Amino acid sequence: MPGTKRLQAVERHGIFMKKRIELIKYGALFFSVAMFSSTEIHGGEIQQIDPNVFLQAMEAAAAQGLGGASPILEGTPGNIPIQEETVDPNMLLTQAYSNNTLAGTYTTSFSGSSSNRINNIQVAADRINNMVIAPGQEVSFSQTILPRTAANGYKKGGAYVGGKVVSVTGGGICQVSSTLYAALMNAGVTVTERHPHSMTVGYIPLGMDATIAGTSKDLKFRNNYNMPVYIQTAVEGSNVTVNVYVSPVSLGGRSYQFWSNKTGVRSADSYLTSYLNGVEVGTSFIATSRYMPKR
Repeated sequence: MPGTKRLQAVERHGIFMKKRIELIKYGALFFSVAMFSSTEIHGGEIQQIDPNVFLQAMEAAAAQGLGGASPILEGTPGNIPIQEETVDPNMLLTQAYSNNTLAGTYTTSFSGSSSNRINNIQVAADRINNMVIAPGQEVSFSQTILPRTAANGYKKGGAYVGGKVVSVTGGGICQVSSTLYAALMNAGVTVTERHPHSMTVGYIPLGMDATIAGTSKDLKFRNNYNMPVYIQTAVEGSNVTVNVYVSPVSLGGRSYQFWSNKTGVRSADSYLTSYLNGVEVGTSFIATSRYMPKR
């Protein structure tokens, strides 16, 4: 009997180690997907992920997956064979979305837009699609969608410049940044920089827009959750949608609603209402936005 118990203990330990190895492999593969999605899918510069915060997140995920046990063991036997596998990055991203909660979403319409403006919306939306944001990572929307040049796929479209609507390369991308801003706020993601347009826009309520301009105005946000955040975009029909996925463990039953209230013909205050398990717990003032009259 003692020999049988020892064998059972070894078998249990072997199962434990196999689960640990699978989680570590998944973490390494997921890190590769995060880097891949920033280069191949987005077609631009790598969004730098701090290895320390990423590893902390993966260790937390491993501990959760092992029933709260520490993924780091002392005195564990070595020489455990690991079977190599070919993994589809798209499959990993699908798993990531399915294992997380759709914490924030927002849709705006570009009905009536020119073909060039629609092109620019599609290009910018594609550049943030399937983005993985590690805990503690701050993202610049302007840098992520790359300089607005013809070489990067952008065309001339209408934009606000000096109180007028003029044709510039990349005109229309602010509809994507505005849609993203609202979705991030609905997901409780920390926005560190945001600017309203100089004049009102018709695709989103006043006070909920977010413009970018050269290097002077940007939309920046940081993942203050303890697990990665995922961004998914879709351009379908005459609409652009941004979805933000967050771990239900990170949310802890919290949810958010971003909204605004017009205070004048060209002004609005924005707010964020917080809920815990569906019960409203408070509302925070976000910003006052004022706009110039259109010329």
